[in-house]
Amino acid sequence: MDSKLPGIQVGRAIAAISVFYFHSYIGLTYFDKASLHTFDWLAVQGGSGVDLFFAISGFIVCYVAARPDFTTGSFLLKRFFRIYPLNALVTLIVAAICFANIRISDDTSFSHIIWSILILPQKAPVNSVGWTLEYEVAFYLVAAILLPRGGPAVLLAYCAASYELYYLVLPESPFILRFVTEHHAAFGAGVLAFMIITRLPVLPLMARWLLSAALAAAGVAVFLWAYNFFNSPLIRPAACMLAVIGAALLPSAPRWAVRLGDISYGFYLLHWPVVCISYWTAASIVKPNPAAGELWRWGLFLVVLALANLSWVFFEKPLNRMARRLTNRTVNSENGVGDYVASSRRTGIVQRVGAAD
Repeated sequence: MDSKLPGIQVGRAIAAISVFYFHSYIGLTYFDKASLHTFDWLAVQGGSGVDLFFAISGFIVCYVAARPDFTTGSFLLKRFFRIYPLNALVTLIVAAICFANIRISDDTSFSHIIWSILILPQKAPVNSVGWTLEYEVAFYLVAAILLPRGGPAVLLAYCAASYELYYLVLPESPFILRFVTEHHAAFGAGVLAFMIITRLPVLPLMARWLLSAALAAAGVAVFLWAYNFFNSPLIRPAACMLAVIGAALLPSAPRWAVRLGDISYGFYLLHWPVVCISYWTAASIVKPNPAAGELWRWGLFLVVLALANLSWVFFEKPLNRMARRLTNRTVNSENGVGDYVASSRRTGIVQRVGAAD
């Protein structure tokens, strides 16, 4: 599926690189700040890549559920293999770094490591960026229950209710917070993007290129300037919705850009320990020129890129193949999940986003 939505893969790549840039200052503490040539907007707003990740997840779960062979069991099994093994591996790597007296995590007790591997709600996992996975897993569970029974409309209603309820009660329990959260505005933006896509007419190729570019530009414009007119936490989800629609309509993308999307999950998980350990590396081992901060930043980027590629080739892809084999058996053994996943509807979606089984 991923290779059939090139724009979505590009969106994932942009989200991961934005978060990397947002965190890259941690690895530059050793260097002279005056020598840095920082993109201020990314340095301040790059963390919003997480919202884009969430919106893409909202779109993708609806896209997957529209398949005629969708089953709850196969969906959750694939999500398990996609999320849990790599998170467990990186969690253990971070713990090992901490045991070597390089403190890049506050708590590496045995119970905390197990809690983080299981992606259970907590204040801060061993690999700090793993907090987003707790929201992802909770959303997948909700989507697996609601999509087969009510489709995207019901899932969108849940996201809206969760968002409103969060600001009404402001829950403190981490478990409740994963299911009643302001982050469901971003997930819901992706669900709404999917619903809009399904209602668009089939567009000629040039029209798709133009509309894709226009929507992407509109998303950036909303994110940059809407705060001048409105003070609302819904601005970022609205920008993400426009961007996801534009990305889904993109007819094609360079292979290298799609590949960056393929490895974006590994890139996201691995960038944190690499960035955190890099200050210790610079100050204690390499001791580079303090004016070489930008070279160091982009050197870190290449290191994370190489590690993410290795993870994709030797760890993630084999696990994905295993998941597909297992889910094929699951699909064959489960009953259908309702009229919502009718083949005709799937055909309409395929025509709109250019994907093919």
